[in-house]
Amino acid sequence: MEGACAKQAMATAPARAHDIPRLNLMNNIVSEFPAPVGCAHGVESNLWMPDRARTVLIVDDDPQILHLVERMLRPRAINVLVAPRPGEALLICQRQPVHLLISDIAMPEMDGHKLAERVLKLQPDIAVLLISGHFKDDPPSLKPQMKFLKKPFFPSQLLQYLRELLPET
Repeated sequence: MEGACAKQAMATAPARAHDIPRLNLMNNIVSEFPAPVGCAHGVESNLWMPDRARTVLIVDDDPQILHLVERMLRPRAINVLVAPRPGEALLICQRQPVHLLISDIAMPEMDGHKLAERVLKLQPDIAVLLISGHFKDDPPSLKPQMKFLKKPFFPSQLLQYLRELLPET
């Protein structure tokens, strides 16, 4: 019976990891594919699923940039949160773990450096990617877990930083 259960489960399981339906950000990952009828237990899968989803927070006061970066990251196996203001980003970081902060540097309420410093106090293990069109080179005083990406950038450049700063993605 175990072989039949495994074959039946394989027939209903997605072929690729990115075919797995996205779940609510606040819920734990639950199985979308219960054990088939007549099987007493679930079936082990060869698909890699992270123990916990990685969360990226994007902060930019320009709604077009915010939306563009969000669209670049949505197809990835990560949770994407957005905040149009640094104050909202701080509230998010106080409420839940964030693994990567992507922030514009030049914002009216608080610059990206100050936001990064405050977030690092809340979550010391967070990685930070600062983005800006105002610097030609890396801005001064970047901490080891911080990187800089000059605007405009290609999606491939953003994804390269994503792989560096979130190795499991």
